[in-house]
Amino acid sequence: MPVSNEESSVSLVNVIRTLTTSQSLDQKQIEKTRLEAGFQKSAERVDQLLSSQQKDISNALKTFRAVSSEITSSRQRIHAVKNALAASKVLLQCRRDDLKKLWVENVEQKVVCNILQQIEEIQQMDLTFEEHLKAKSYKQAVKILKNADITLNGPLSGVEGLDQLRTHATDLTGTLFENVVVELIELLSTRPFESQMLELLKGMTVETINESVLCLHLTEKYKDVPLLNATLLPGNETPSIAPRLAECLESLAVFDQLLPALEQVFNRSKTVYSKAIADTVLLLKLLMKEPVADSSHLAKLIQMVMLQINKACEAHKVLAKELSKVGRYEKDINVELRFWDAVSEVLQTVVMKHLDIYDYESNTEDFTETTKMRQLFRFDGTNCVSSYSTRLTAQPIPTICKSDAYNIIPIFQFLNSIGHTIKEQCGLLKFNNFLHTVVMSTFIKRVSDDINAKVQTILSRADVWSALSSTTAHCVRLLTSCLSIYELCKHIMHLISNIEQYTLQFAQIWLKILSAYTESASDTYSNITKSRINGDDDTLIEHRKISAAWVADEDIKRMLKTFPQWSFMNQAGAQPLSFEGDITPTGRMGTSFNENDKEIKARTEKEAAILIQNLGKTKSINKSEVIFDQDNIKLLICMHESLQWFTVNVKLMQFEVPKEASNILKTTTFFNKTGSEQKLWDAFQQEFGHLEEMAETCLLMVHLELRVHCFYYLLPLSQLTSGQPQDDIDNGVVEFGRKMVQHHKLLSSHLFPTKVKYLFDGLGHLCASIFIHSSQHINKLTESNKKRMIRNIFGVQQHLRGITSSRENELDRAKTFFDLLNKDPDQLLALIMERGAVFTFQEYTYLLALAVRSDQNQSSVPGALDKKIAQLQVLFKQKS
Repeated sequence: MPVSNEESSVSLVNVIRTLTTSQSLDQKQIEKTRLEAGFQKSAERVDQLLSSQQKDISNALKTFRAVSSEITSSRQRIHAVKNALAASKVLLQCRRDDLKKLWVENVEQKVVCNILQQIEEIQQMDLTFEEHLKAKSYKQAVKILKNADITLNGPLSGVEGLDQLRTHATDLTGTLFENVVVELIELLSTRPFESQMLELLKGMTVETINESVLCLHLTEKYKDVPLLNATLLPGNETPSIAPRLAECLESLAVFDQLLPALEQVFNRSKTVYSKAIADTVLLLKLLMKEPVADSSHLAKLIQMVMLQINKACEAHKVLAKELSKVGRYEKDINVELRFWDAVSEVLQTVVMKHLDIYDYESNTEDFTETTKMRQLFRFDGTNCVSSYSTRLTAQPIPTICKSDAYNIIPIFQFLNSIGHTIKEQCGLLKFNNFLHTVVMSTFIKRVSDDINAKVQTILSRADVWSALSSTTAHCVRLLTSCLSIYELCKHIMHLISNIEQYTLQFAQIWLKILSAYTESASDTYSNITKSRINGDDDTLIEHRKISAAWVADEDIKRMLKTFPQWSFMNQAGAQPLSFEGDITPTGRMGTSFNENDKEIKARTEKEAAILIQNLGKTKSINKSEVIFDQDNIKLLICMHESLQWFTVNVKLMQFEVPKEASNILKTTTFFNKTGSEQKLWDAFQQEFGHLEEMAETCLLMVHLELRVHCFYYLLPLSQLTSGQPQDDIDNGVVEFGRKMVQHHKLLSSHLFPTKVKYLFDGLGHLCASIFIHSSQHINKLTESNKKRMIRNIFGVQQHLRGITSSRENELDRAKTFFDLLNKDPDQLLALIMERGAVFTFQEYTYLLALAVRSDQNQSSVPGALDKKIAQLQVLFKQKS
């Protein structure tokens, strides 16, 4: 029975396991025997199979031998083909070497031809490059140079003998760089400045233009350029400058020369600005009609320069915008900062030269160190100009007018505006610091020194309070010193209006002017009101005038100013600032007051009563207490009129200051002369108060002095004897009339008629009162003395009538008073009972006392006067 493959495999595995694992020889022998039996069976099986398959095996062997023969034959053929291929390979290798040699030679020829062609193209690029430069096609020009650079440093980098060509290409690159820089300067600096110069040409005649080389150059240069007059677009760009700038920047960026080019532009722009400003000065001089220029022409120059700068600033803004489109360069350079830095430097040079701050030297070869120029200022050591005092501008800038520190006045606001613009746009403070230093360190000091010198000159003159000048600003002549001080105040006002930012400094100078003038006026007033005489021990004794003593007493002064007389005198002074500057408050009074004697008495009666009460009790007044010198009276009235006019007009001036300056005056404090803190406005009002008070005091003194003269000349008349002829008037009355006429003539020459009228109004009533009240000092009245007194009263009335053109009826009342002395005391009392009281109770007591003293019988009776006065008192009570 045949054994299956599985069983055979199992048996074989068992045999192998037994032989390898079993240690019993018997067991191994058993297994060996079994294995040999198995092999025997397998051999027998194989033999059986071979016998059964003999025919198939024979066929297979025949087939194998046939196939083997075919394979051998094929191998032989393949070997032959292989040998043939090897021979072909050798032959092809030879052919390939020949072809390669020919190809290399061909390539070499092509390369040589290409190199020669490239060299020829580079050599021929000059013509095309020049055409592009003339057409300002910088992109095309730089493209040519870029291609040449790529060729020379690329394919031709290894070619020897091309150094000259490389040098030429480098030179062309420099030429392009220079042309682009010049184009940028033209667009950014030259053209904006010259566009404003063209505006100046419009105001010139053809003859003037043809006579000027500069004008001809400008007209020729811009005859075909309409863009200069083009209006700005919404983006502050001119219609053509942006594309031109973009092309310039892009062409420079190709070779990474943009930053060096812009550096060149900003460095050279200073020279361009200087030259443009110098040309502008020449054009303005051609337009000037005046033979000599002044600071107003400098203001026009600065205005024109500001327009030019604004145009250039717009162009630089376009540059900054286009620069941001190129790439990273915007962060590498601040266009506006560099522009304003260059502009501020050139402006400083212009300002310093016109202010004559330092010697402005020229670069010409024939400049000598012996150049002599008047130097008003030198501040080389200050921070704002130290960098410029040692560096000369390439293009000297001529001055349009004479160099002077005061030239800063008309141009300050323009310069300040530029300074603020520079600060706002780029935060640069250099120009602001420069301007502040110019004003604070030089100009204000110069103004202060000049003003102090002028004030000193004005107040040191011997005729400071006597010299008069006529002026259209006033109807009467004013003190020359007052007009001069007023002009100084106007000058300070002019400075404040033009340089408001420094109002504090100018106001302090102004206060010094007012203070100095007030002090001088006070000293002069003191000299007038005091008389100095040598005492027994040769010491100086001062005697104050009566009028001055009354004015010095605040209570009396205040009381006098409450009287209607003084109110009428100053009725126009209630609102002094509402009037024009050509009339003082008291001078505004019209001539329409047609008062009669009764009205005049009504408003002067109280004043006369006060004067009588204080001065009428004395028998005479000391001569040293009265002002007789007409020059002193003139000085007082001139001081009054001038100081009053001055105060009103200076106050008006203050209300005309600009709003900003007014705010500074009202809010700023400073340390005054006493070291205390005070507001500027209060300090001014204080000075004005002193001057107003001085003006009022002078007028009040003249007013009182006229009345003191009445007492001085009329009081002693009651003490005179009848030694002179009965038909003559006493010398005191004659002297009184002469003095009153002198006073009236003097006052009429220096005061308004209305003021003169009110100064003399009421003198008749006062003189009548003096005559009546002086009767108490008459010991005994004789008929001749009575007639003398009436003649004196008549004389005074005639003198006053000639002055006031009025009847002076009050003096008739005084004559009536002395006429009543013809009656004895009883007759007087009977007359009062019959007709009523004509005089006051006090005046009737004077009559009764004089009548009793003059009556031989009653004068010796004790108590006679008291009895009569008691009866008079009863009568007055009955009448009341």
